Amino acid sequence: MKELTEISYIEEQNGITEALYLLEERIDAGCDDLETVMRTMFLYWFMFNEPGYLTNDDGSRDWVKCFRTLFTISLPVYKDNVDFCWVVGYLLSHFHGYANLQIEGQELLLRAVQLAPNDPLPTSALTNSRLEMRSLSSEVAKKLSTWGLMGEFFRYMYCQ
Repeated sequence: MKELTEISYIEEQNGITEALYLLEERIDAGCDDLETVMRTMFLYWFMFNEPGYLTNDDGSRDWVKCFRTLFTISLPVYKDNVDFCWVVGYLLSHFHGYANLQIEGQELLLRAVQLAPNDPLPTSALTNSRLEMRSLSSEVAKKLSTWGLMGEFFRYMYCQ
């Protein structure tokens, strides 16, 4: 089983499909740490939203179902974790074409704000305020600096 740093390197070399396979391998082996879970969920979301982008996805997998399954398993474990709630809530709220998932995302973002009312990251994700998000870009970069493509995505979203 590969370490997360090795998976990050593979991901950086445009090996998104391989990185996803390695993350799934970690989960199958019982490794359900927060970073593994969130990065796997992010790649499911990414594969759904950007089909074929930097991947060799053949279209045979239902990425929404993959995301939903891991989310259902992980929520009881991480429902009180602010980072899980705001990151996964943000992803859920951006599953275009799936109103039920978007509603769950907003509820999870609200949960994150309730868990940490003074943490600006969940609040900015909930309000989707670009100005507020830009002001937090260095905090996001610090928090997610080693989290592969997911970290890059959120740094980008908070820098726009």
